[in-house]
Amino acid sequence: MLLRTIDGKGRVALGASFANLPVRIEADGYGEWKIRVIEAIPASEVWLMKNKEALNLVTTGILQARNHEFADDPTEGREYSWLDEVDVNVSDQVD
Repeated sequence: MLLRTIDGKGRVALGASFANLPVRIEADGYGEWKIRVIEAIPASEVWLMKNKEALNLVTTGILQARNHEFADDPTEGREYSWLDEVDVNVSDQVD
């Protein structure tokens, strides 16, 4: 248990181990507060945390990649020699 004193500007120092950590402070009754260290999620990415189906798909994909469970190569066993005849020099086509 830490015993601290609130300074004249209403601040409480928690110590160096808490320096630069994002926290949420919750009033938990008269004269009581909970201080929780949090991870901030950018607003543009918070939708994933709210969409359980999408989060499950992403989590599953990460676990599959970690376990080297990859899809088969869709080009394997197919014949693509006709691509040699395709002109891919785009600079010739730009006016």
